[in-house]
Amino acid sequence: MFVSTQIKPLDESELPEQVDRLQAEAGRDLPFLTTLVETLTRLLEGEFGAVMVTPGKKPPRLVAVYPIPTDGRLALEPEKTNLLRDCAMRCRESGQLNVFRVGTGQRVLGAVCAPLVRRSKVEGVAIVLTSSAGQSMVDQRQSQIRWITGLYSGHVARRMLARQMRQAGETRAALAVLSAAQQAGHFEACCMSVCNQLKIEMQAERVSLGWAHRGSVQLLAMSDTENIDRRQELIGQIEAAMEECFDQEQAIIAPSDHLRGAEAWLTEAVARCHHELVGQDSRTSACSVPLRTGDDVVGVVTVERSAKQRFGGVACSHLQAIGDLATQRLVDRHEIDRPIVVKIWQSMRYVLGRLLGPDHVGWKISVLVMLGLLLYTCLGTWPYRIKSSFVLEAGAKHVHSASFSGFLLEAHVEPGDRVEGNDVLAQLDDTELRLALAGVRGELEAQRAASLAALGDVRLQGAEVKRANAMIDKLEAHTALLNFQIERATLLASEPGVVLSGEWRERIGVRVELGEPIFEVAPIRQLRAVILVDEADIDRISVGDRGELATRANPDQMFAFTIRRIMPIGEPHKGRNVFAVRAALAEHVDWMLPGMQGTAKIDSGQAPIIWIATHRLIDFLRLKLWW
Repeated sequence: MFVSTQIKPLDESELPEQVDRLQAEAGRDLPFLTTLVETLTRLLEGEFGAVMVTPGKKPPRLVAVYPIPTDGRLALEPEKTNLLRDCAMRCRESGQLNVFRVGTGQRVLGAVCAPLVRRSKVEGVAIVLTSSAGQSMVDQRQSQIRWITGLYSGHVARRMLARQMRQAGETRAALAVLSAAQQAGHFEACCMSVCNQLKIEMQAERVSLGWAHRGSVQLLAMSDTENIDRRQELIGQIEAAMEECFDQEQAIIAPSDHLRGAEAWLTEAVARCHHELVGQDSRTSACSVPLRTGDDVVGVVTVERSAKQRFGGVACSHLQAIGDLATQRLVDRHEIDRPIVVKIWQSMRYVLGRLLGPDHVGWKISVLVMLGLLLYTCLGTWPYRIKSSFVLEAGAKHVHSASFSGFLLEAHVEPGDRVEGNDVLAQLDDTELRLALAGVRGELEAQRAASLAALGDVRLQGAEVKRANAMIDKLEAHTALLNFQIERATLLASEPGVVLSGEWRERIGVRVELGEPIFEVAPIRQLRAVILVDEADIDRISVGDRGELATRANPDQMFAFTIRRIMPIGEPHKGRNVFAVRAALAEHVDWMLPGMQGTAKIDSGQAPIIWIATHRLIDFLRLKLWW
């Protein structure tokens, strides 16, 4: 058995009176449910009764039992609680009145389970354990059971109505206090209005309001009191109670020995000063709540009323809600009434406190870093490098042309070939030259013989000798010219380089004229970079500036250069105007070829970082906005 108390059965003549009692308790959960399980237990001649609520998919929870234990506690042994929970779950699944057989120790009892339904949803189960109840008894008294359990929906409706009425009353009271605060002309009058209106709404004997000042609370207003005499002992007790609430930053109730269940947390606060305020014999009941704005407590409201109207959790929450609603109006009024010098000082303290305080360390560090970067950007300087494209070109070109008119006999190279010094480029046919040279040499020998004969003949001396010598000089000069042309019939590279032009391999045997270019060779060691600098940057470049460049062929290798000449005339290039800047390379490598392109960066000295980042945009805007 669960209990050994003898329960008096309920006679049918007593049922209407019991139902009236149930209806009178409607709206209050514990009294109604306790009376409900008592009525069912006595009606079914049971030994034990219980009500378990079934919140959704959560396990059923015990809320009321009958007979009521002498200590008022609902705690049962685990196996008995599990038995009741199992019955409740089975009844919730079926959703209708059921009778189950359960075993308790050496006995088998009948468990009559009646669902408590609201809006087609089982919100609870009333369970009666009896040794005599069977299906026949349930059938006989089914209408009475349904009548009694049917009162549950009315109880819930009345409870919700009472809650709505209480909330409406609380809202009306809060609005009345706020309205009184709004009508006040200055801060102290606003505090007095709040106290007077709170006294009416809370049916209090005295309401006091204190305001935080330099870490302590000072009493500013008291209901129905124009002037506060701080020499009175009562004023000291009220301020001490307010300090107690201010330090703990939570509501305090005194006396608090009547608080139970969900309201028990209010008993955990230190309330020594509050108990001194209400007196040893608890002549009154007091409740203090902090006035908050954000995370800061700016004041305290203390309400005192008769001991018959002790404060509970609901009244304390009501007072806290009113205080939270009126606090912002009090803060605004307090800010408005302060002198302008104090406002400025307080604003500066607040800003400095927020900046230097321990809150939001991550954000503050981020802001400091950003400010530091901004300051560095405005005051610091970086090397300014002008970035432009470039192309490699030969610094000098050696043109190998025909030294006489003749036919091309051989061509050993073509454009792009590398040549070394004295490499044969081409061979001209010198047959005609050699034949002409042989003829000239014959004439020269004959002329020399004639000149000797003239020297031996006295009659031919004089003018004839001079004429013969002149002819010899002419023939010797012609011989030298033919020898020179024969030597130049073989075109040799003067130094290492790259052949730039000369497509002659498919034109062997063609006739070339005197002075006609055959090959152009660019010396490798004389390559230079032609940098195409935008006209917006040309004013920051001068001869002698240095920089680095990298070709597209080998972008990982950097080469230093020095500017040697700036062309004074701009030329269009890819939709913009550029100036050609010629630069000498400090180093040459074998893979460099004329025509290679890449990117060059010219050092233009130090410049402010912010100017480097914004000067192009500023120049663009200056041109667009100029009129």
